[in-house]
Amino acid sequence: MSIKKVCILVVTVSIGQSAADVIASSPEQFDVCTLTAHESYEALAEAALRLKAQTVIIGNAAHEDVLRENLKGSGISVLSGV
Repeated sequence: MSIKKVCILVVTVSIGQSAADVIASSPEQFDVCTLTAHESYEALAEAALRLKAQTVIIGNAAHEDVLRENLKGSGISVLSGV
């Protein structure tokens, strides 16, 4: 089975959380490229670490620094802006 590359837009809402749960149940089947959220930087950081995302994008640029600090040392790229 080939690995599927995945991007979850707004991982912090119900449908995004459901998608994250599916991916977490079969991590060998997925490569999580990007996760996004607008305001919920703590939930975004948790999901990124759990799913081993490559990149996260926070819509509200005011949260970029604290998100970057939460993910320090993880190798996950942090971007911001809408």
